[in-house]
Amino acid sequence: MLAQEKYVSKLRGHRVLIFGGSSGVGLAVAEGVIEFGGHAIISSSQQSRVDQAVERLKSRYPNAKSSVAGSACNLLSPNLENSLHELFKKHGKVDHIIFTAGDSLYLPSIQDWSLDAIIDAGRVRFFAPLIVTKVGSQYLNPGPRSSITFTGAALTQKPRPGWAVTTAYASAMHGLVKALAIDLKPARVNVVDPFATRTEMWGDKTEAELEEIGKDIAKDTLTGIFAYAEDVAEAYLYTMKDANVTGTVIGTNSGWPLASRSAE
Repeated sequence: MLAQEKYVSKLRGHRVLIFGGSSGVGLAVAEGVIEFGGHAIISSSQQSRVDQAVERLKSRYPNAKSSVAGSACNLLSPNLENSLHELFKKHGKVDHIIFTAGDSLYLPSIQDWSLDAIIDAGRVRFFAPLIVTKVGSQYLNPGPRSSITFTGAALTQKPRPGWAVTTAYASAMHGLVKALAIDLKPARVNVVDPFATRTEMWGDKTEAELEEIGKDIAKDTLTGIFAYAEDVAEAYLYTMKDANVTGTVIGTNSGWPLASRSAE
């Protein structure tokens, strides 16, 4: 290895399984892994979406077609553990697990929450990461160069009206990564807390509509930007590359928690 490659080669040859990797931040992480010479394995709930994302990556990186693979895994499946074992057995040992998967947000007033709805709100964003860790840790290569990175939310630092349950689950991830970092040592466990990001989560918004949304979001930040997925993806790439970071919350939020404008 050449001296000047000490940093860019940190993910070279590493195998990274990305839950939620067919779009948004997860797909951006996959791009970064490939650009750094790693092998990206993407997973999403639908095989058609996985296939589309794999083809998109192969088209974008024609010299790295063998570095991309993917399989569907429904995180809401009642047989999730078995599905995860099948996924990992198919793709083999990995060096890193990235969890960017999410689902539609349910944001009623606190008086309208039921116990079932509260539990459902955490199935993908909290309970699934626990089961992924239970199973995935068995297929994680040993040592501090391996890691698991979850996704939380910047609103843990600045809760907004109507987001109590979502904030609770995101905050729980902070405690979870600290405990898992101890339980899984020397493998590392961290969580990334992003703020609003320009991804497919905004649905069928036109470019003009996204620009207006971005302007409003930017007013609540210090940097004045509406972040792109490739900006936020840097935080996940960092947690994989730095063998010295574990049990840590990484913020990527444009300074939103420090901005002075009050949430309405």
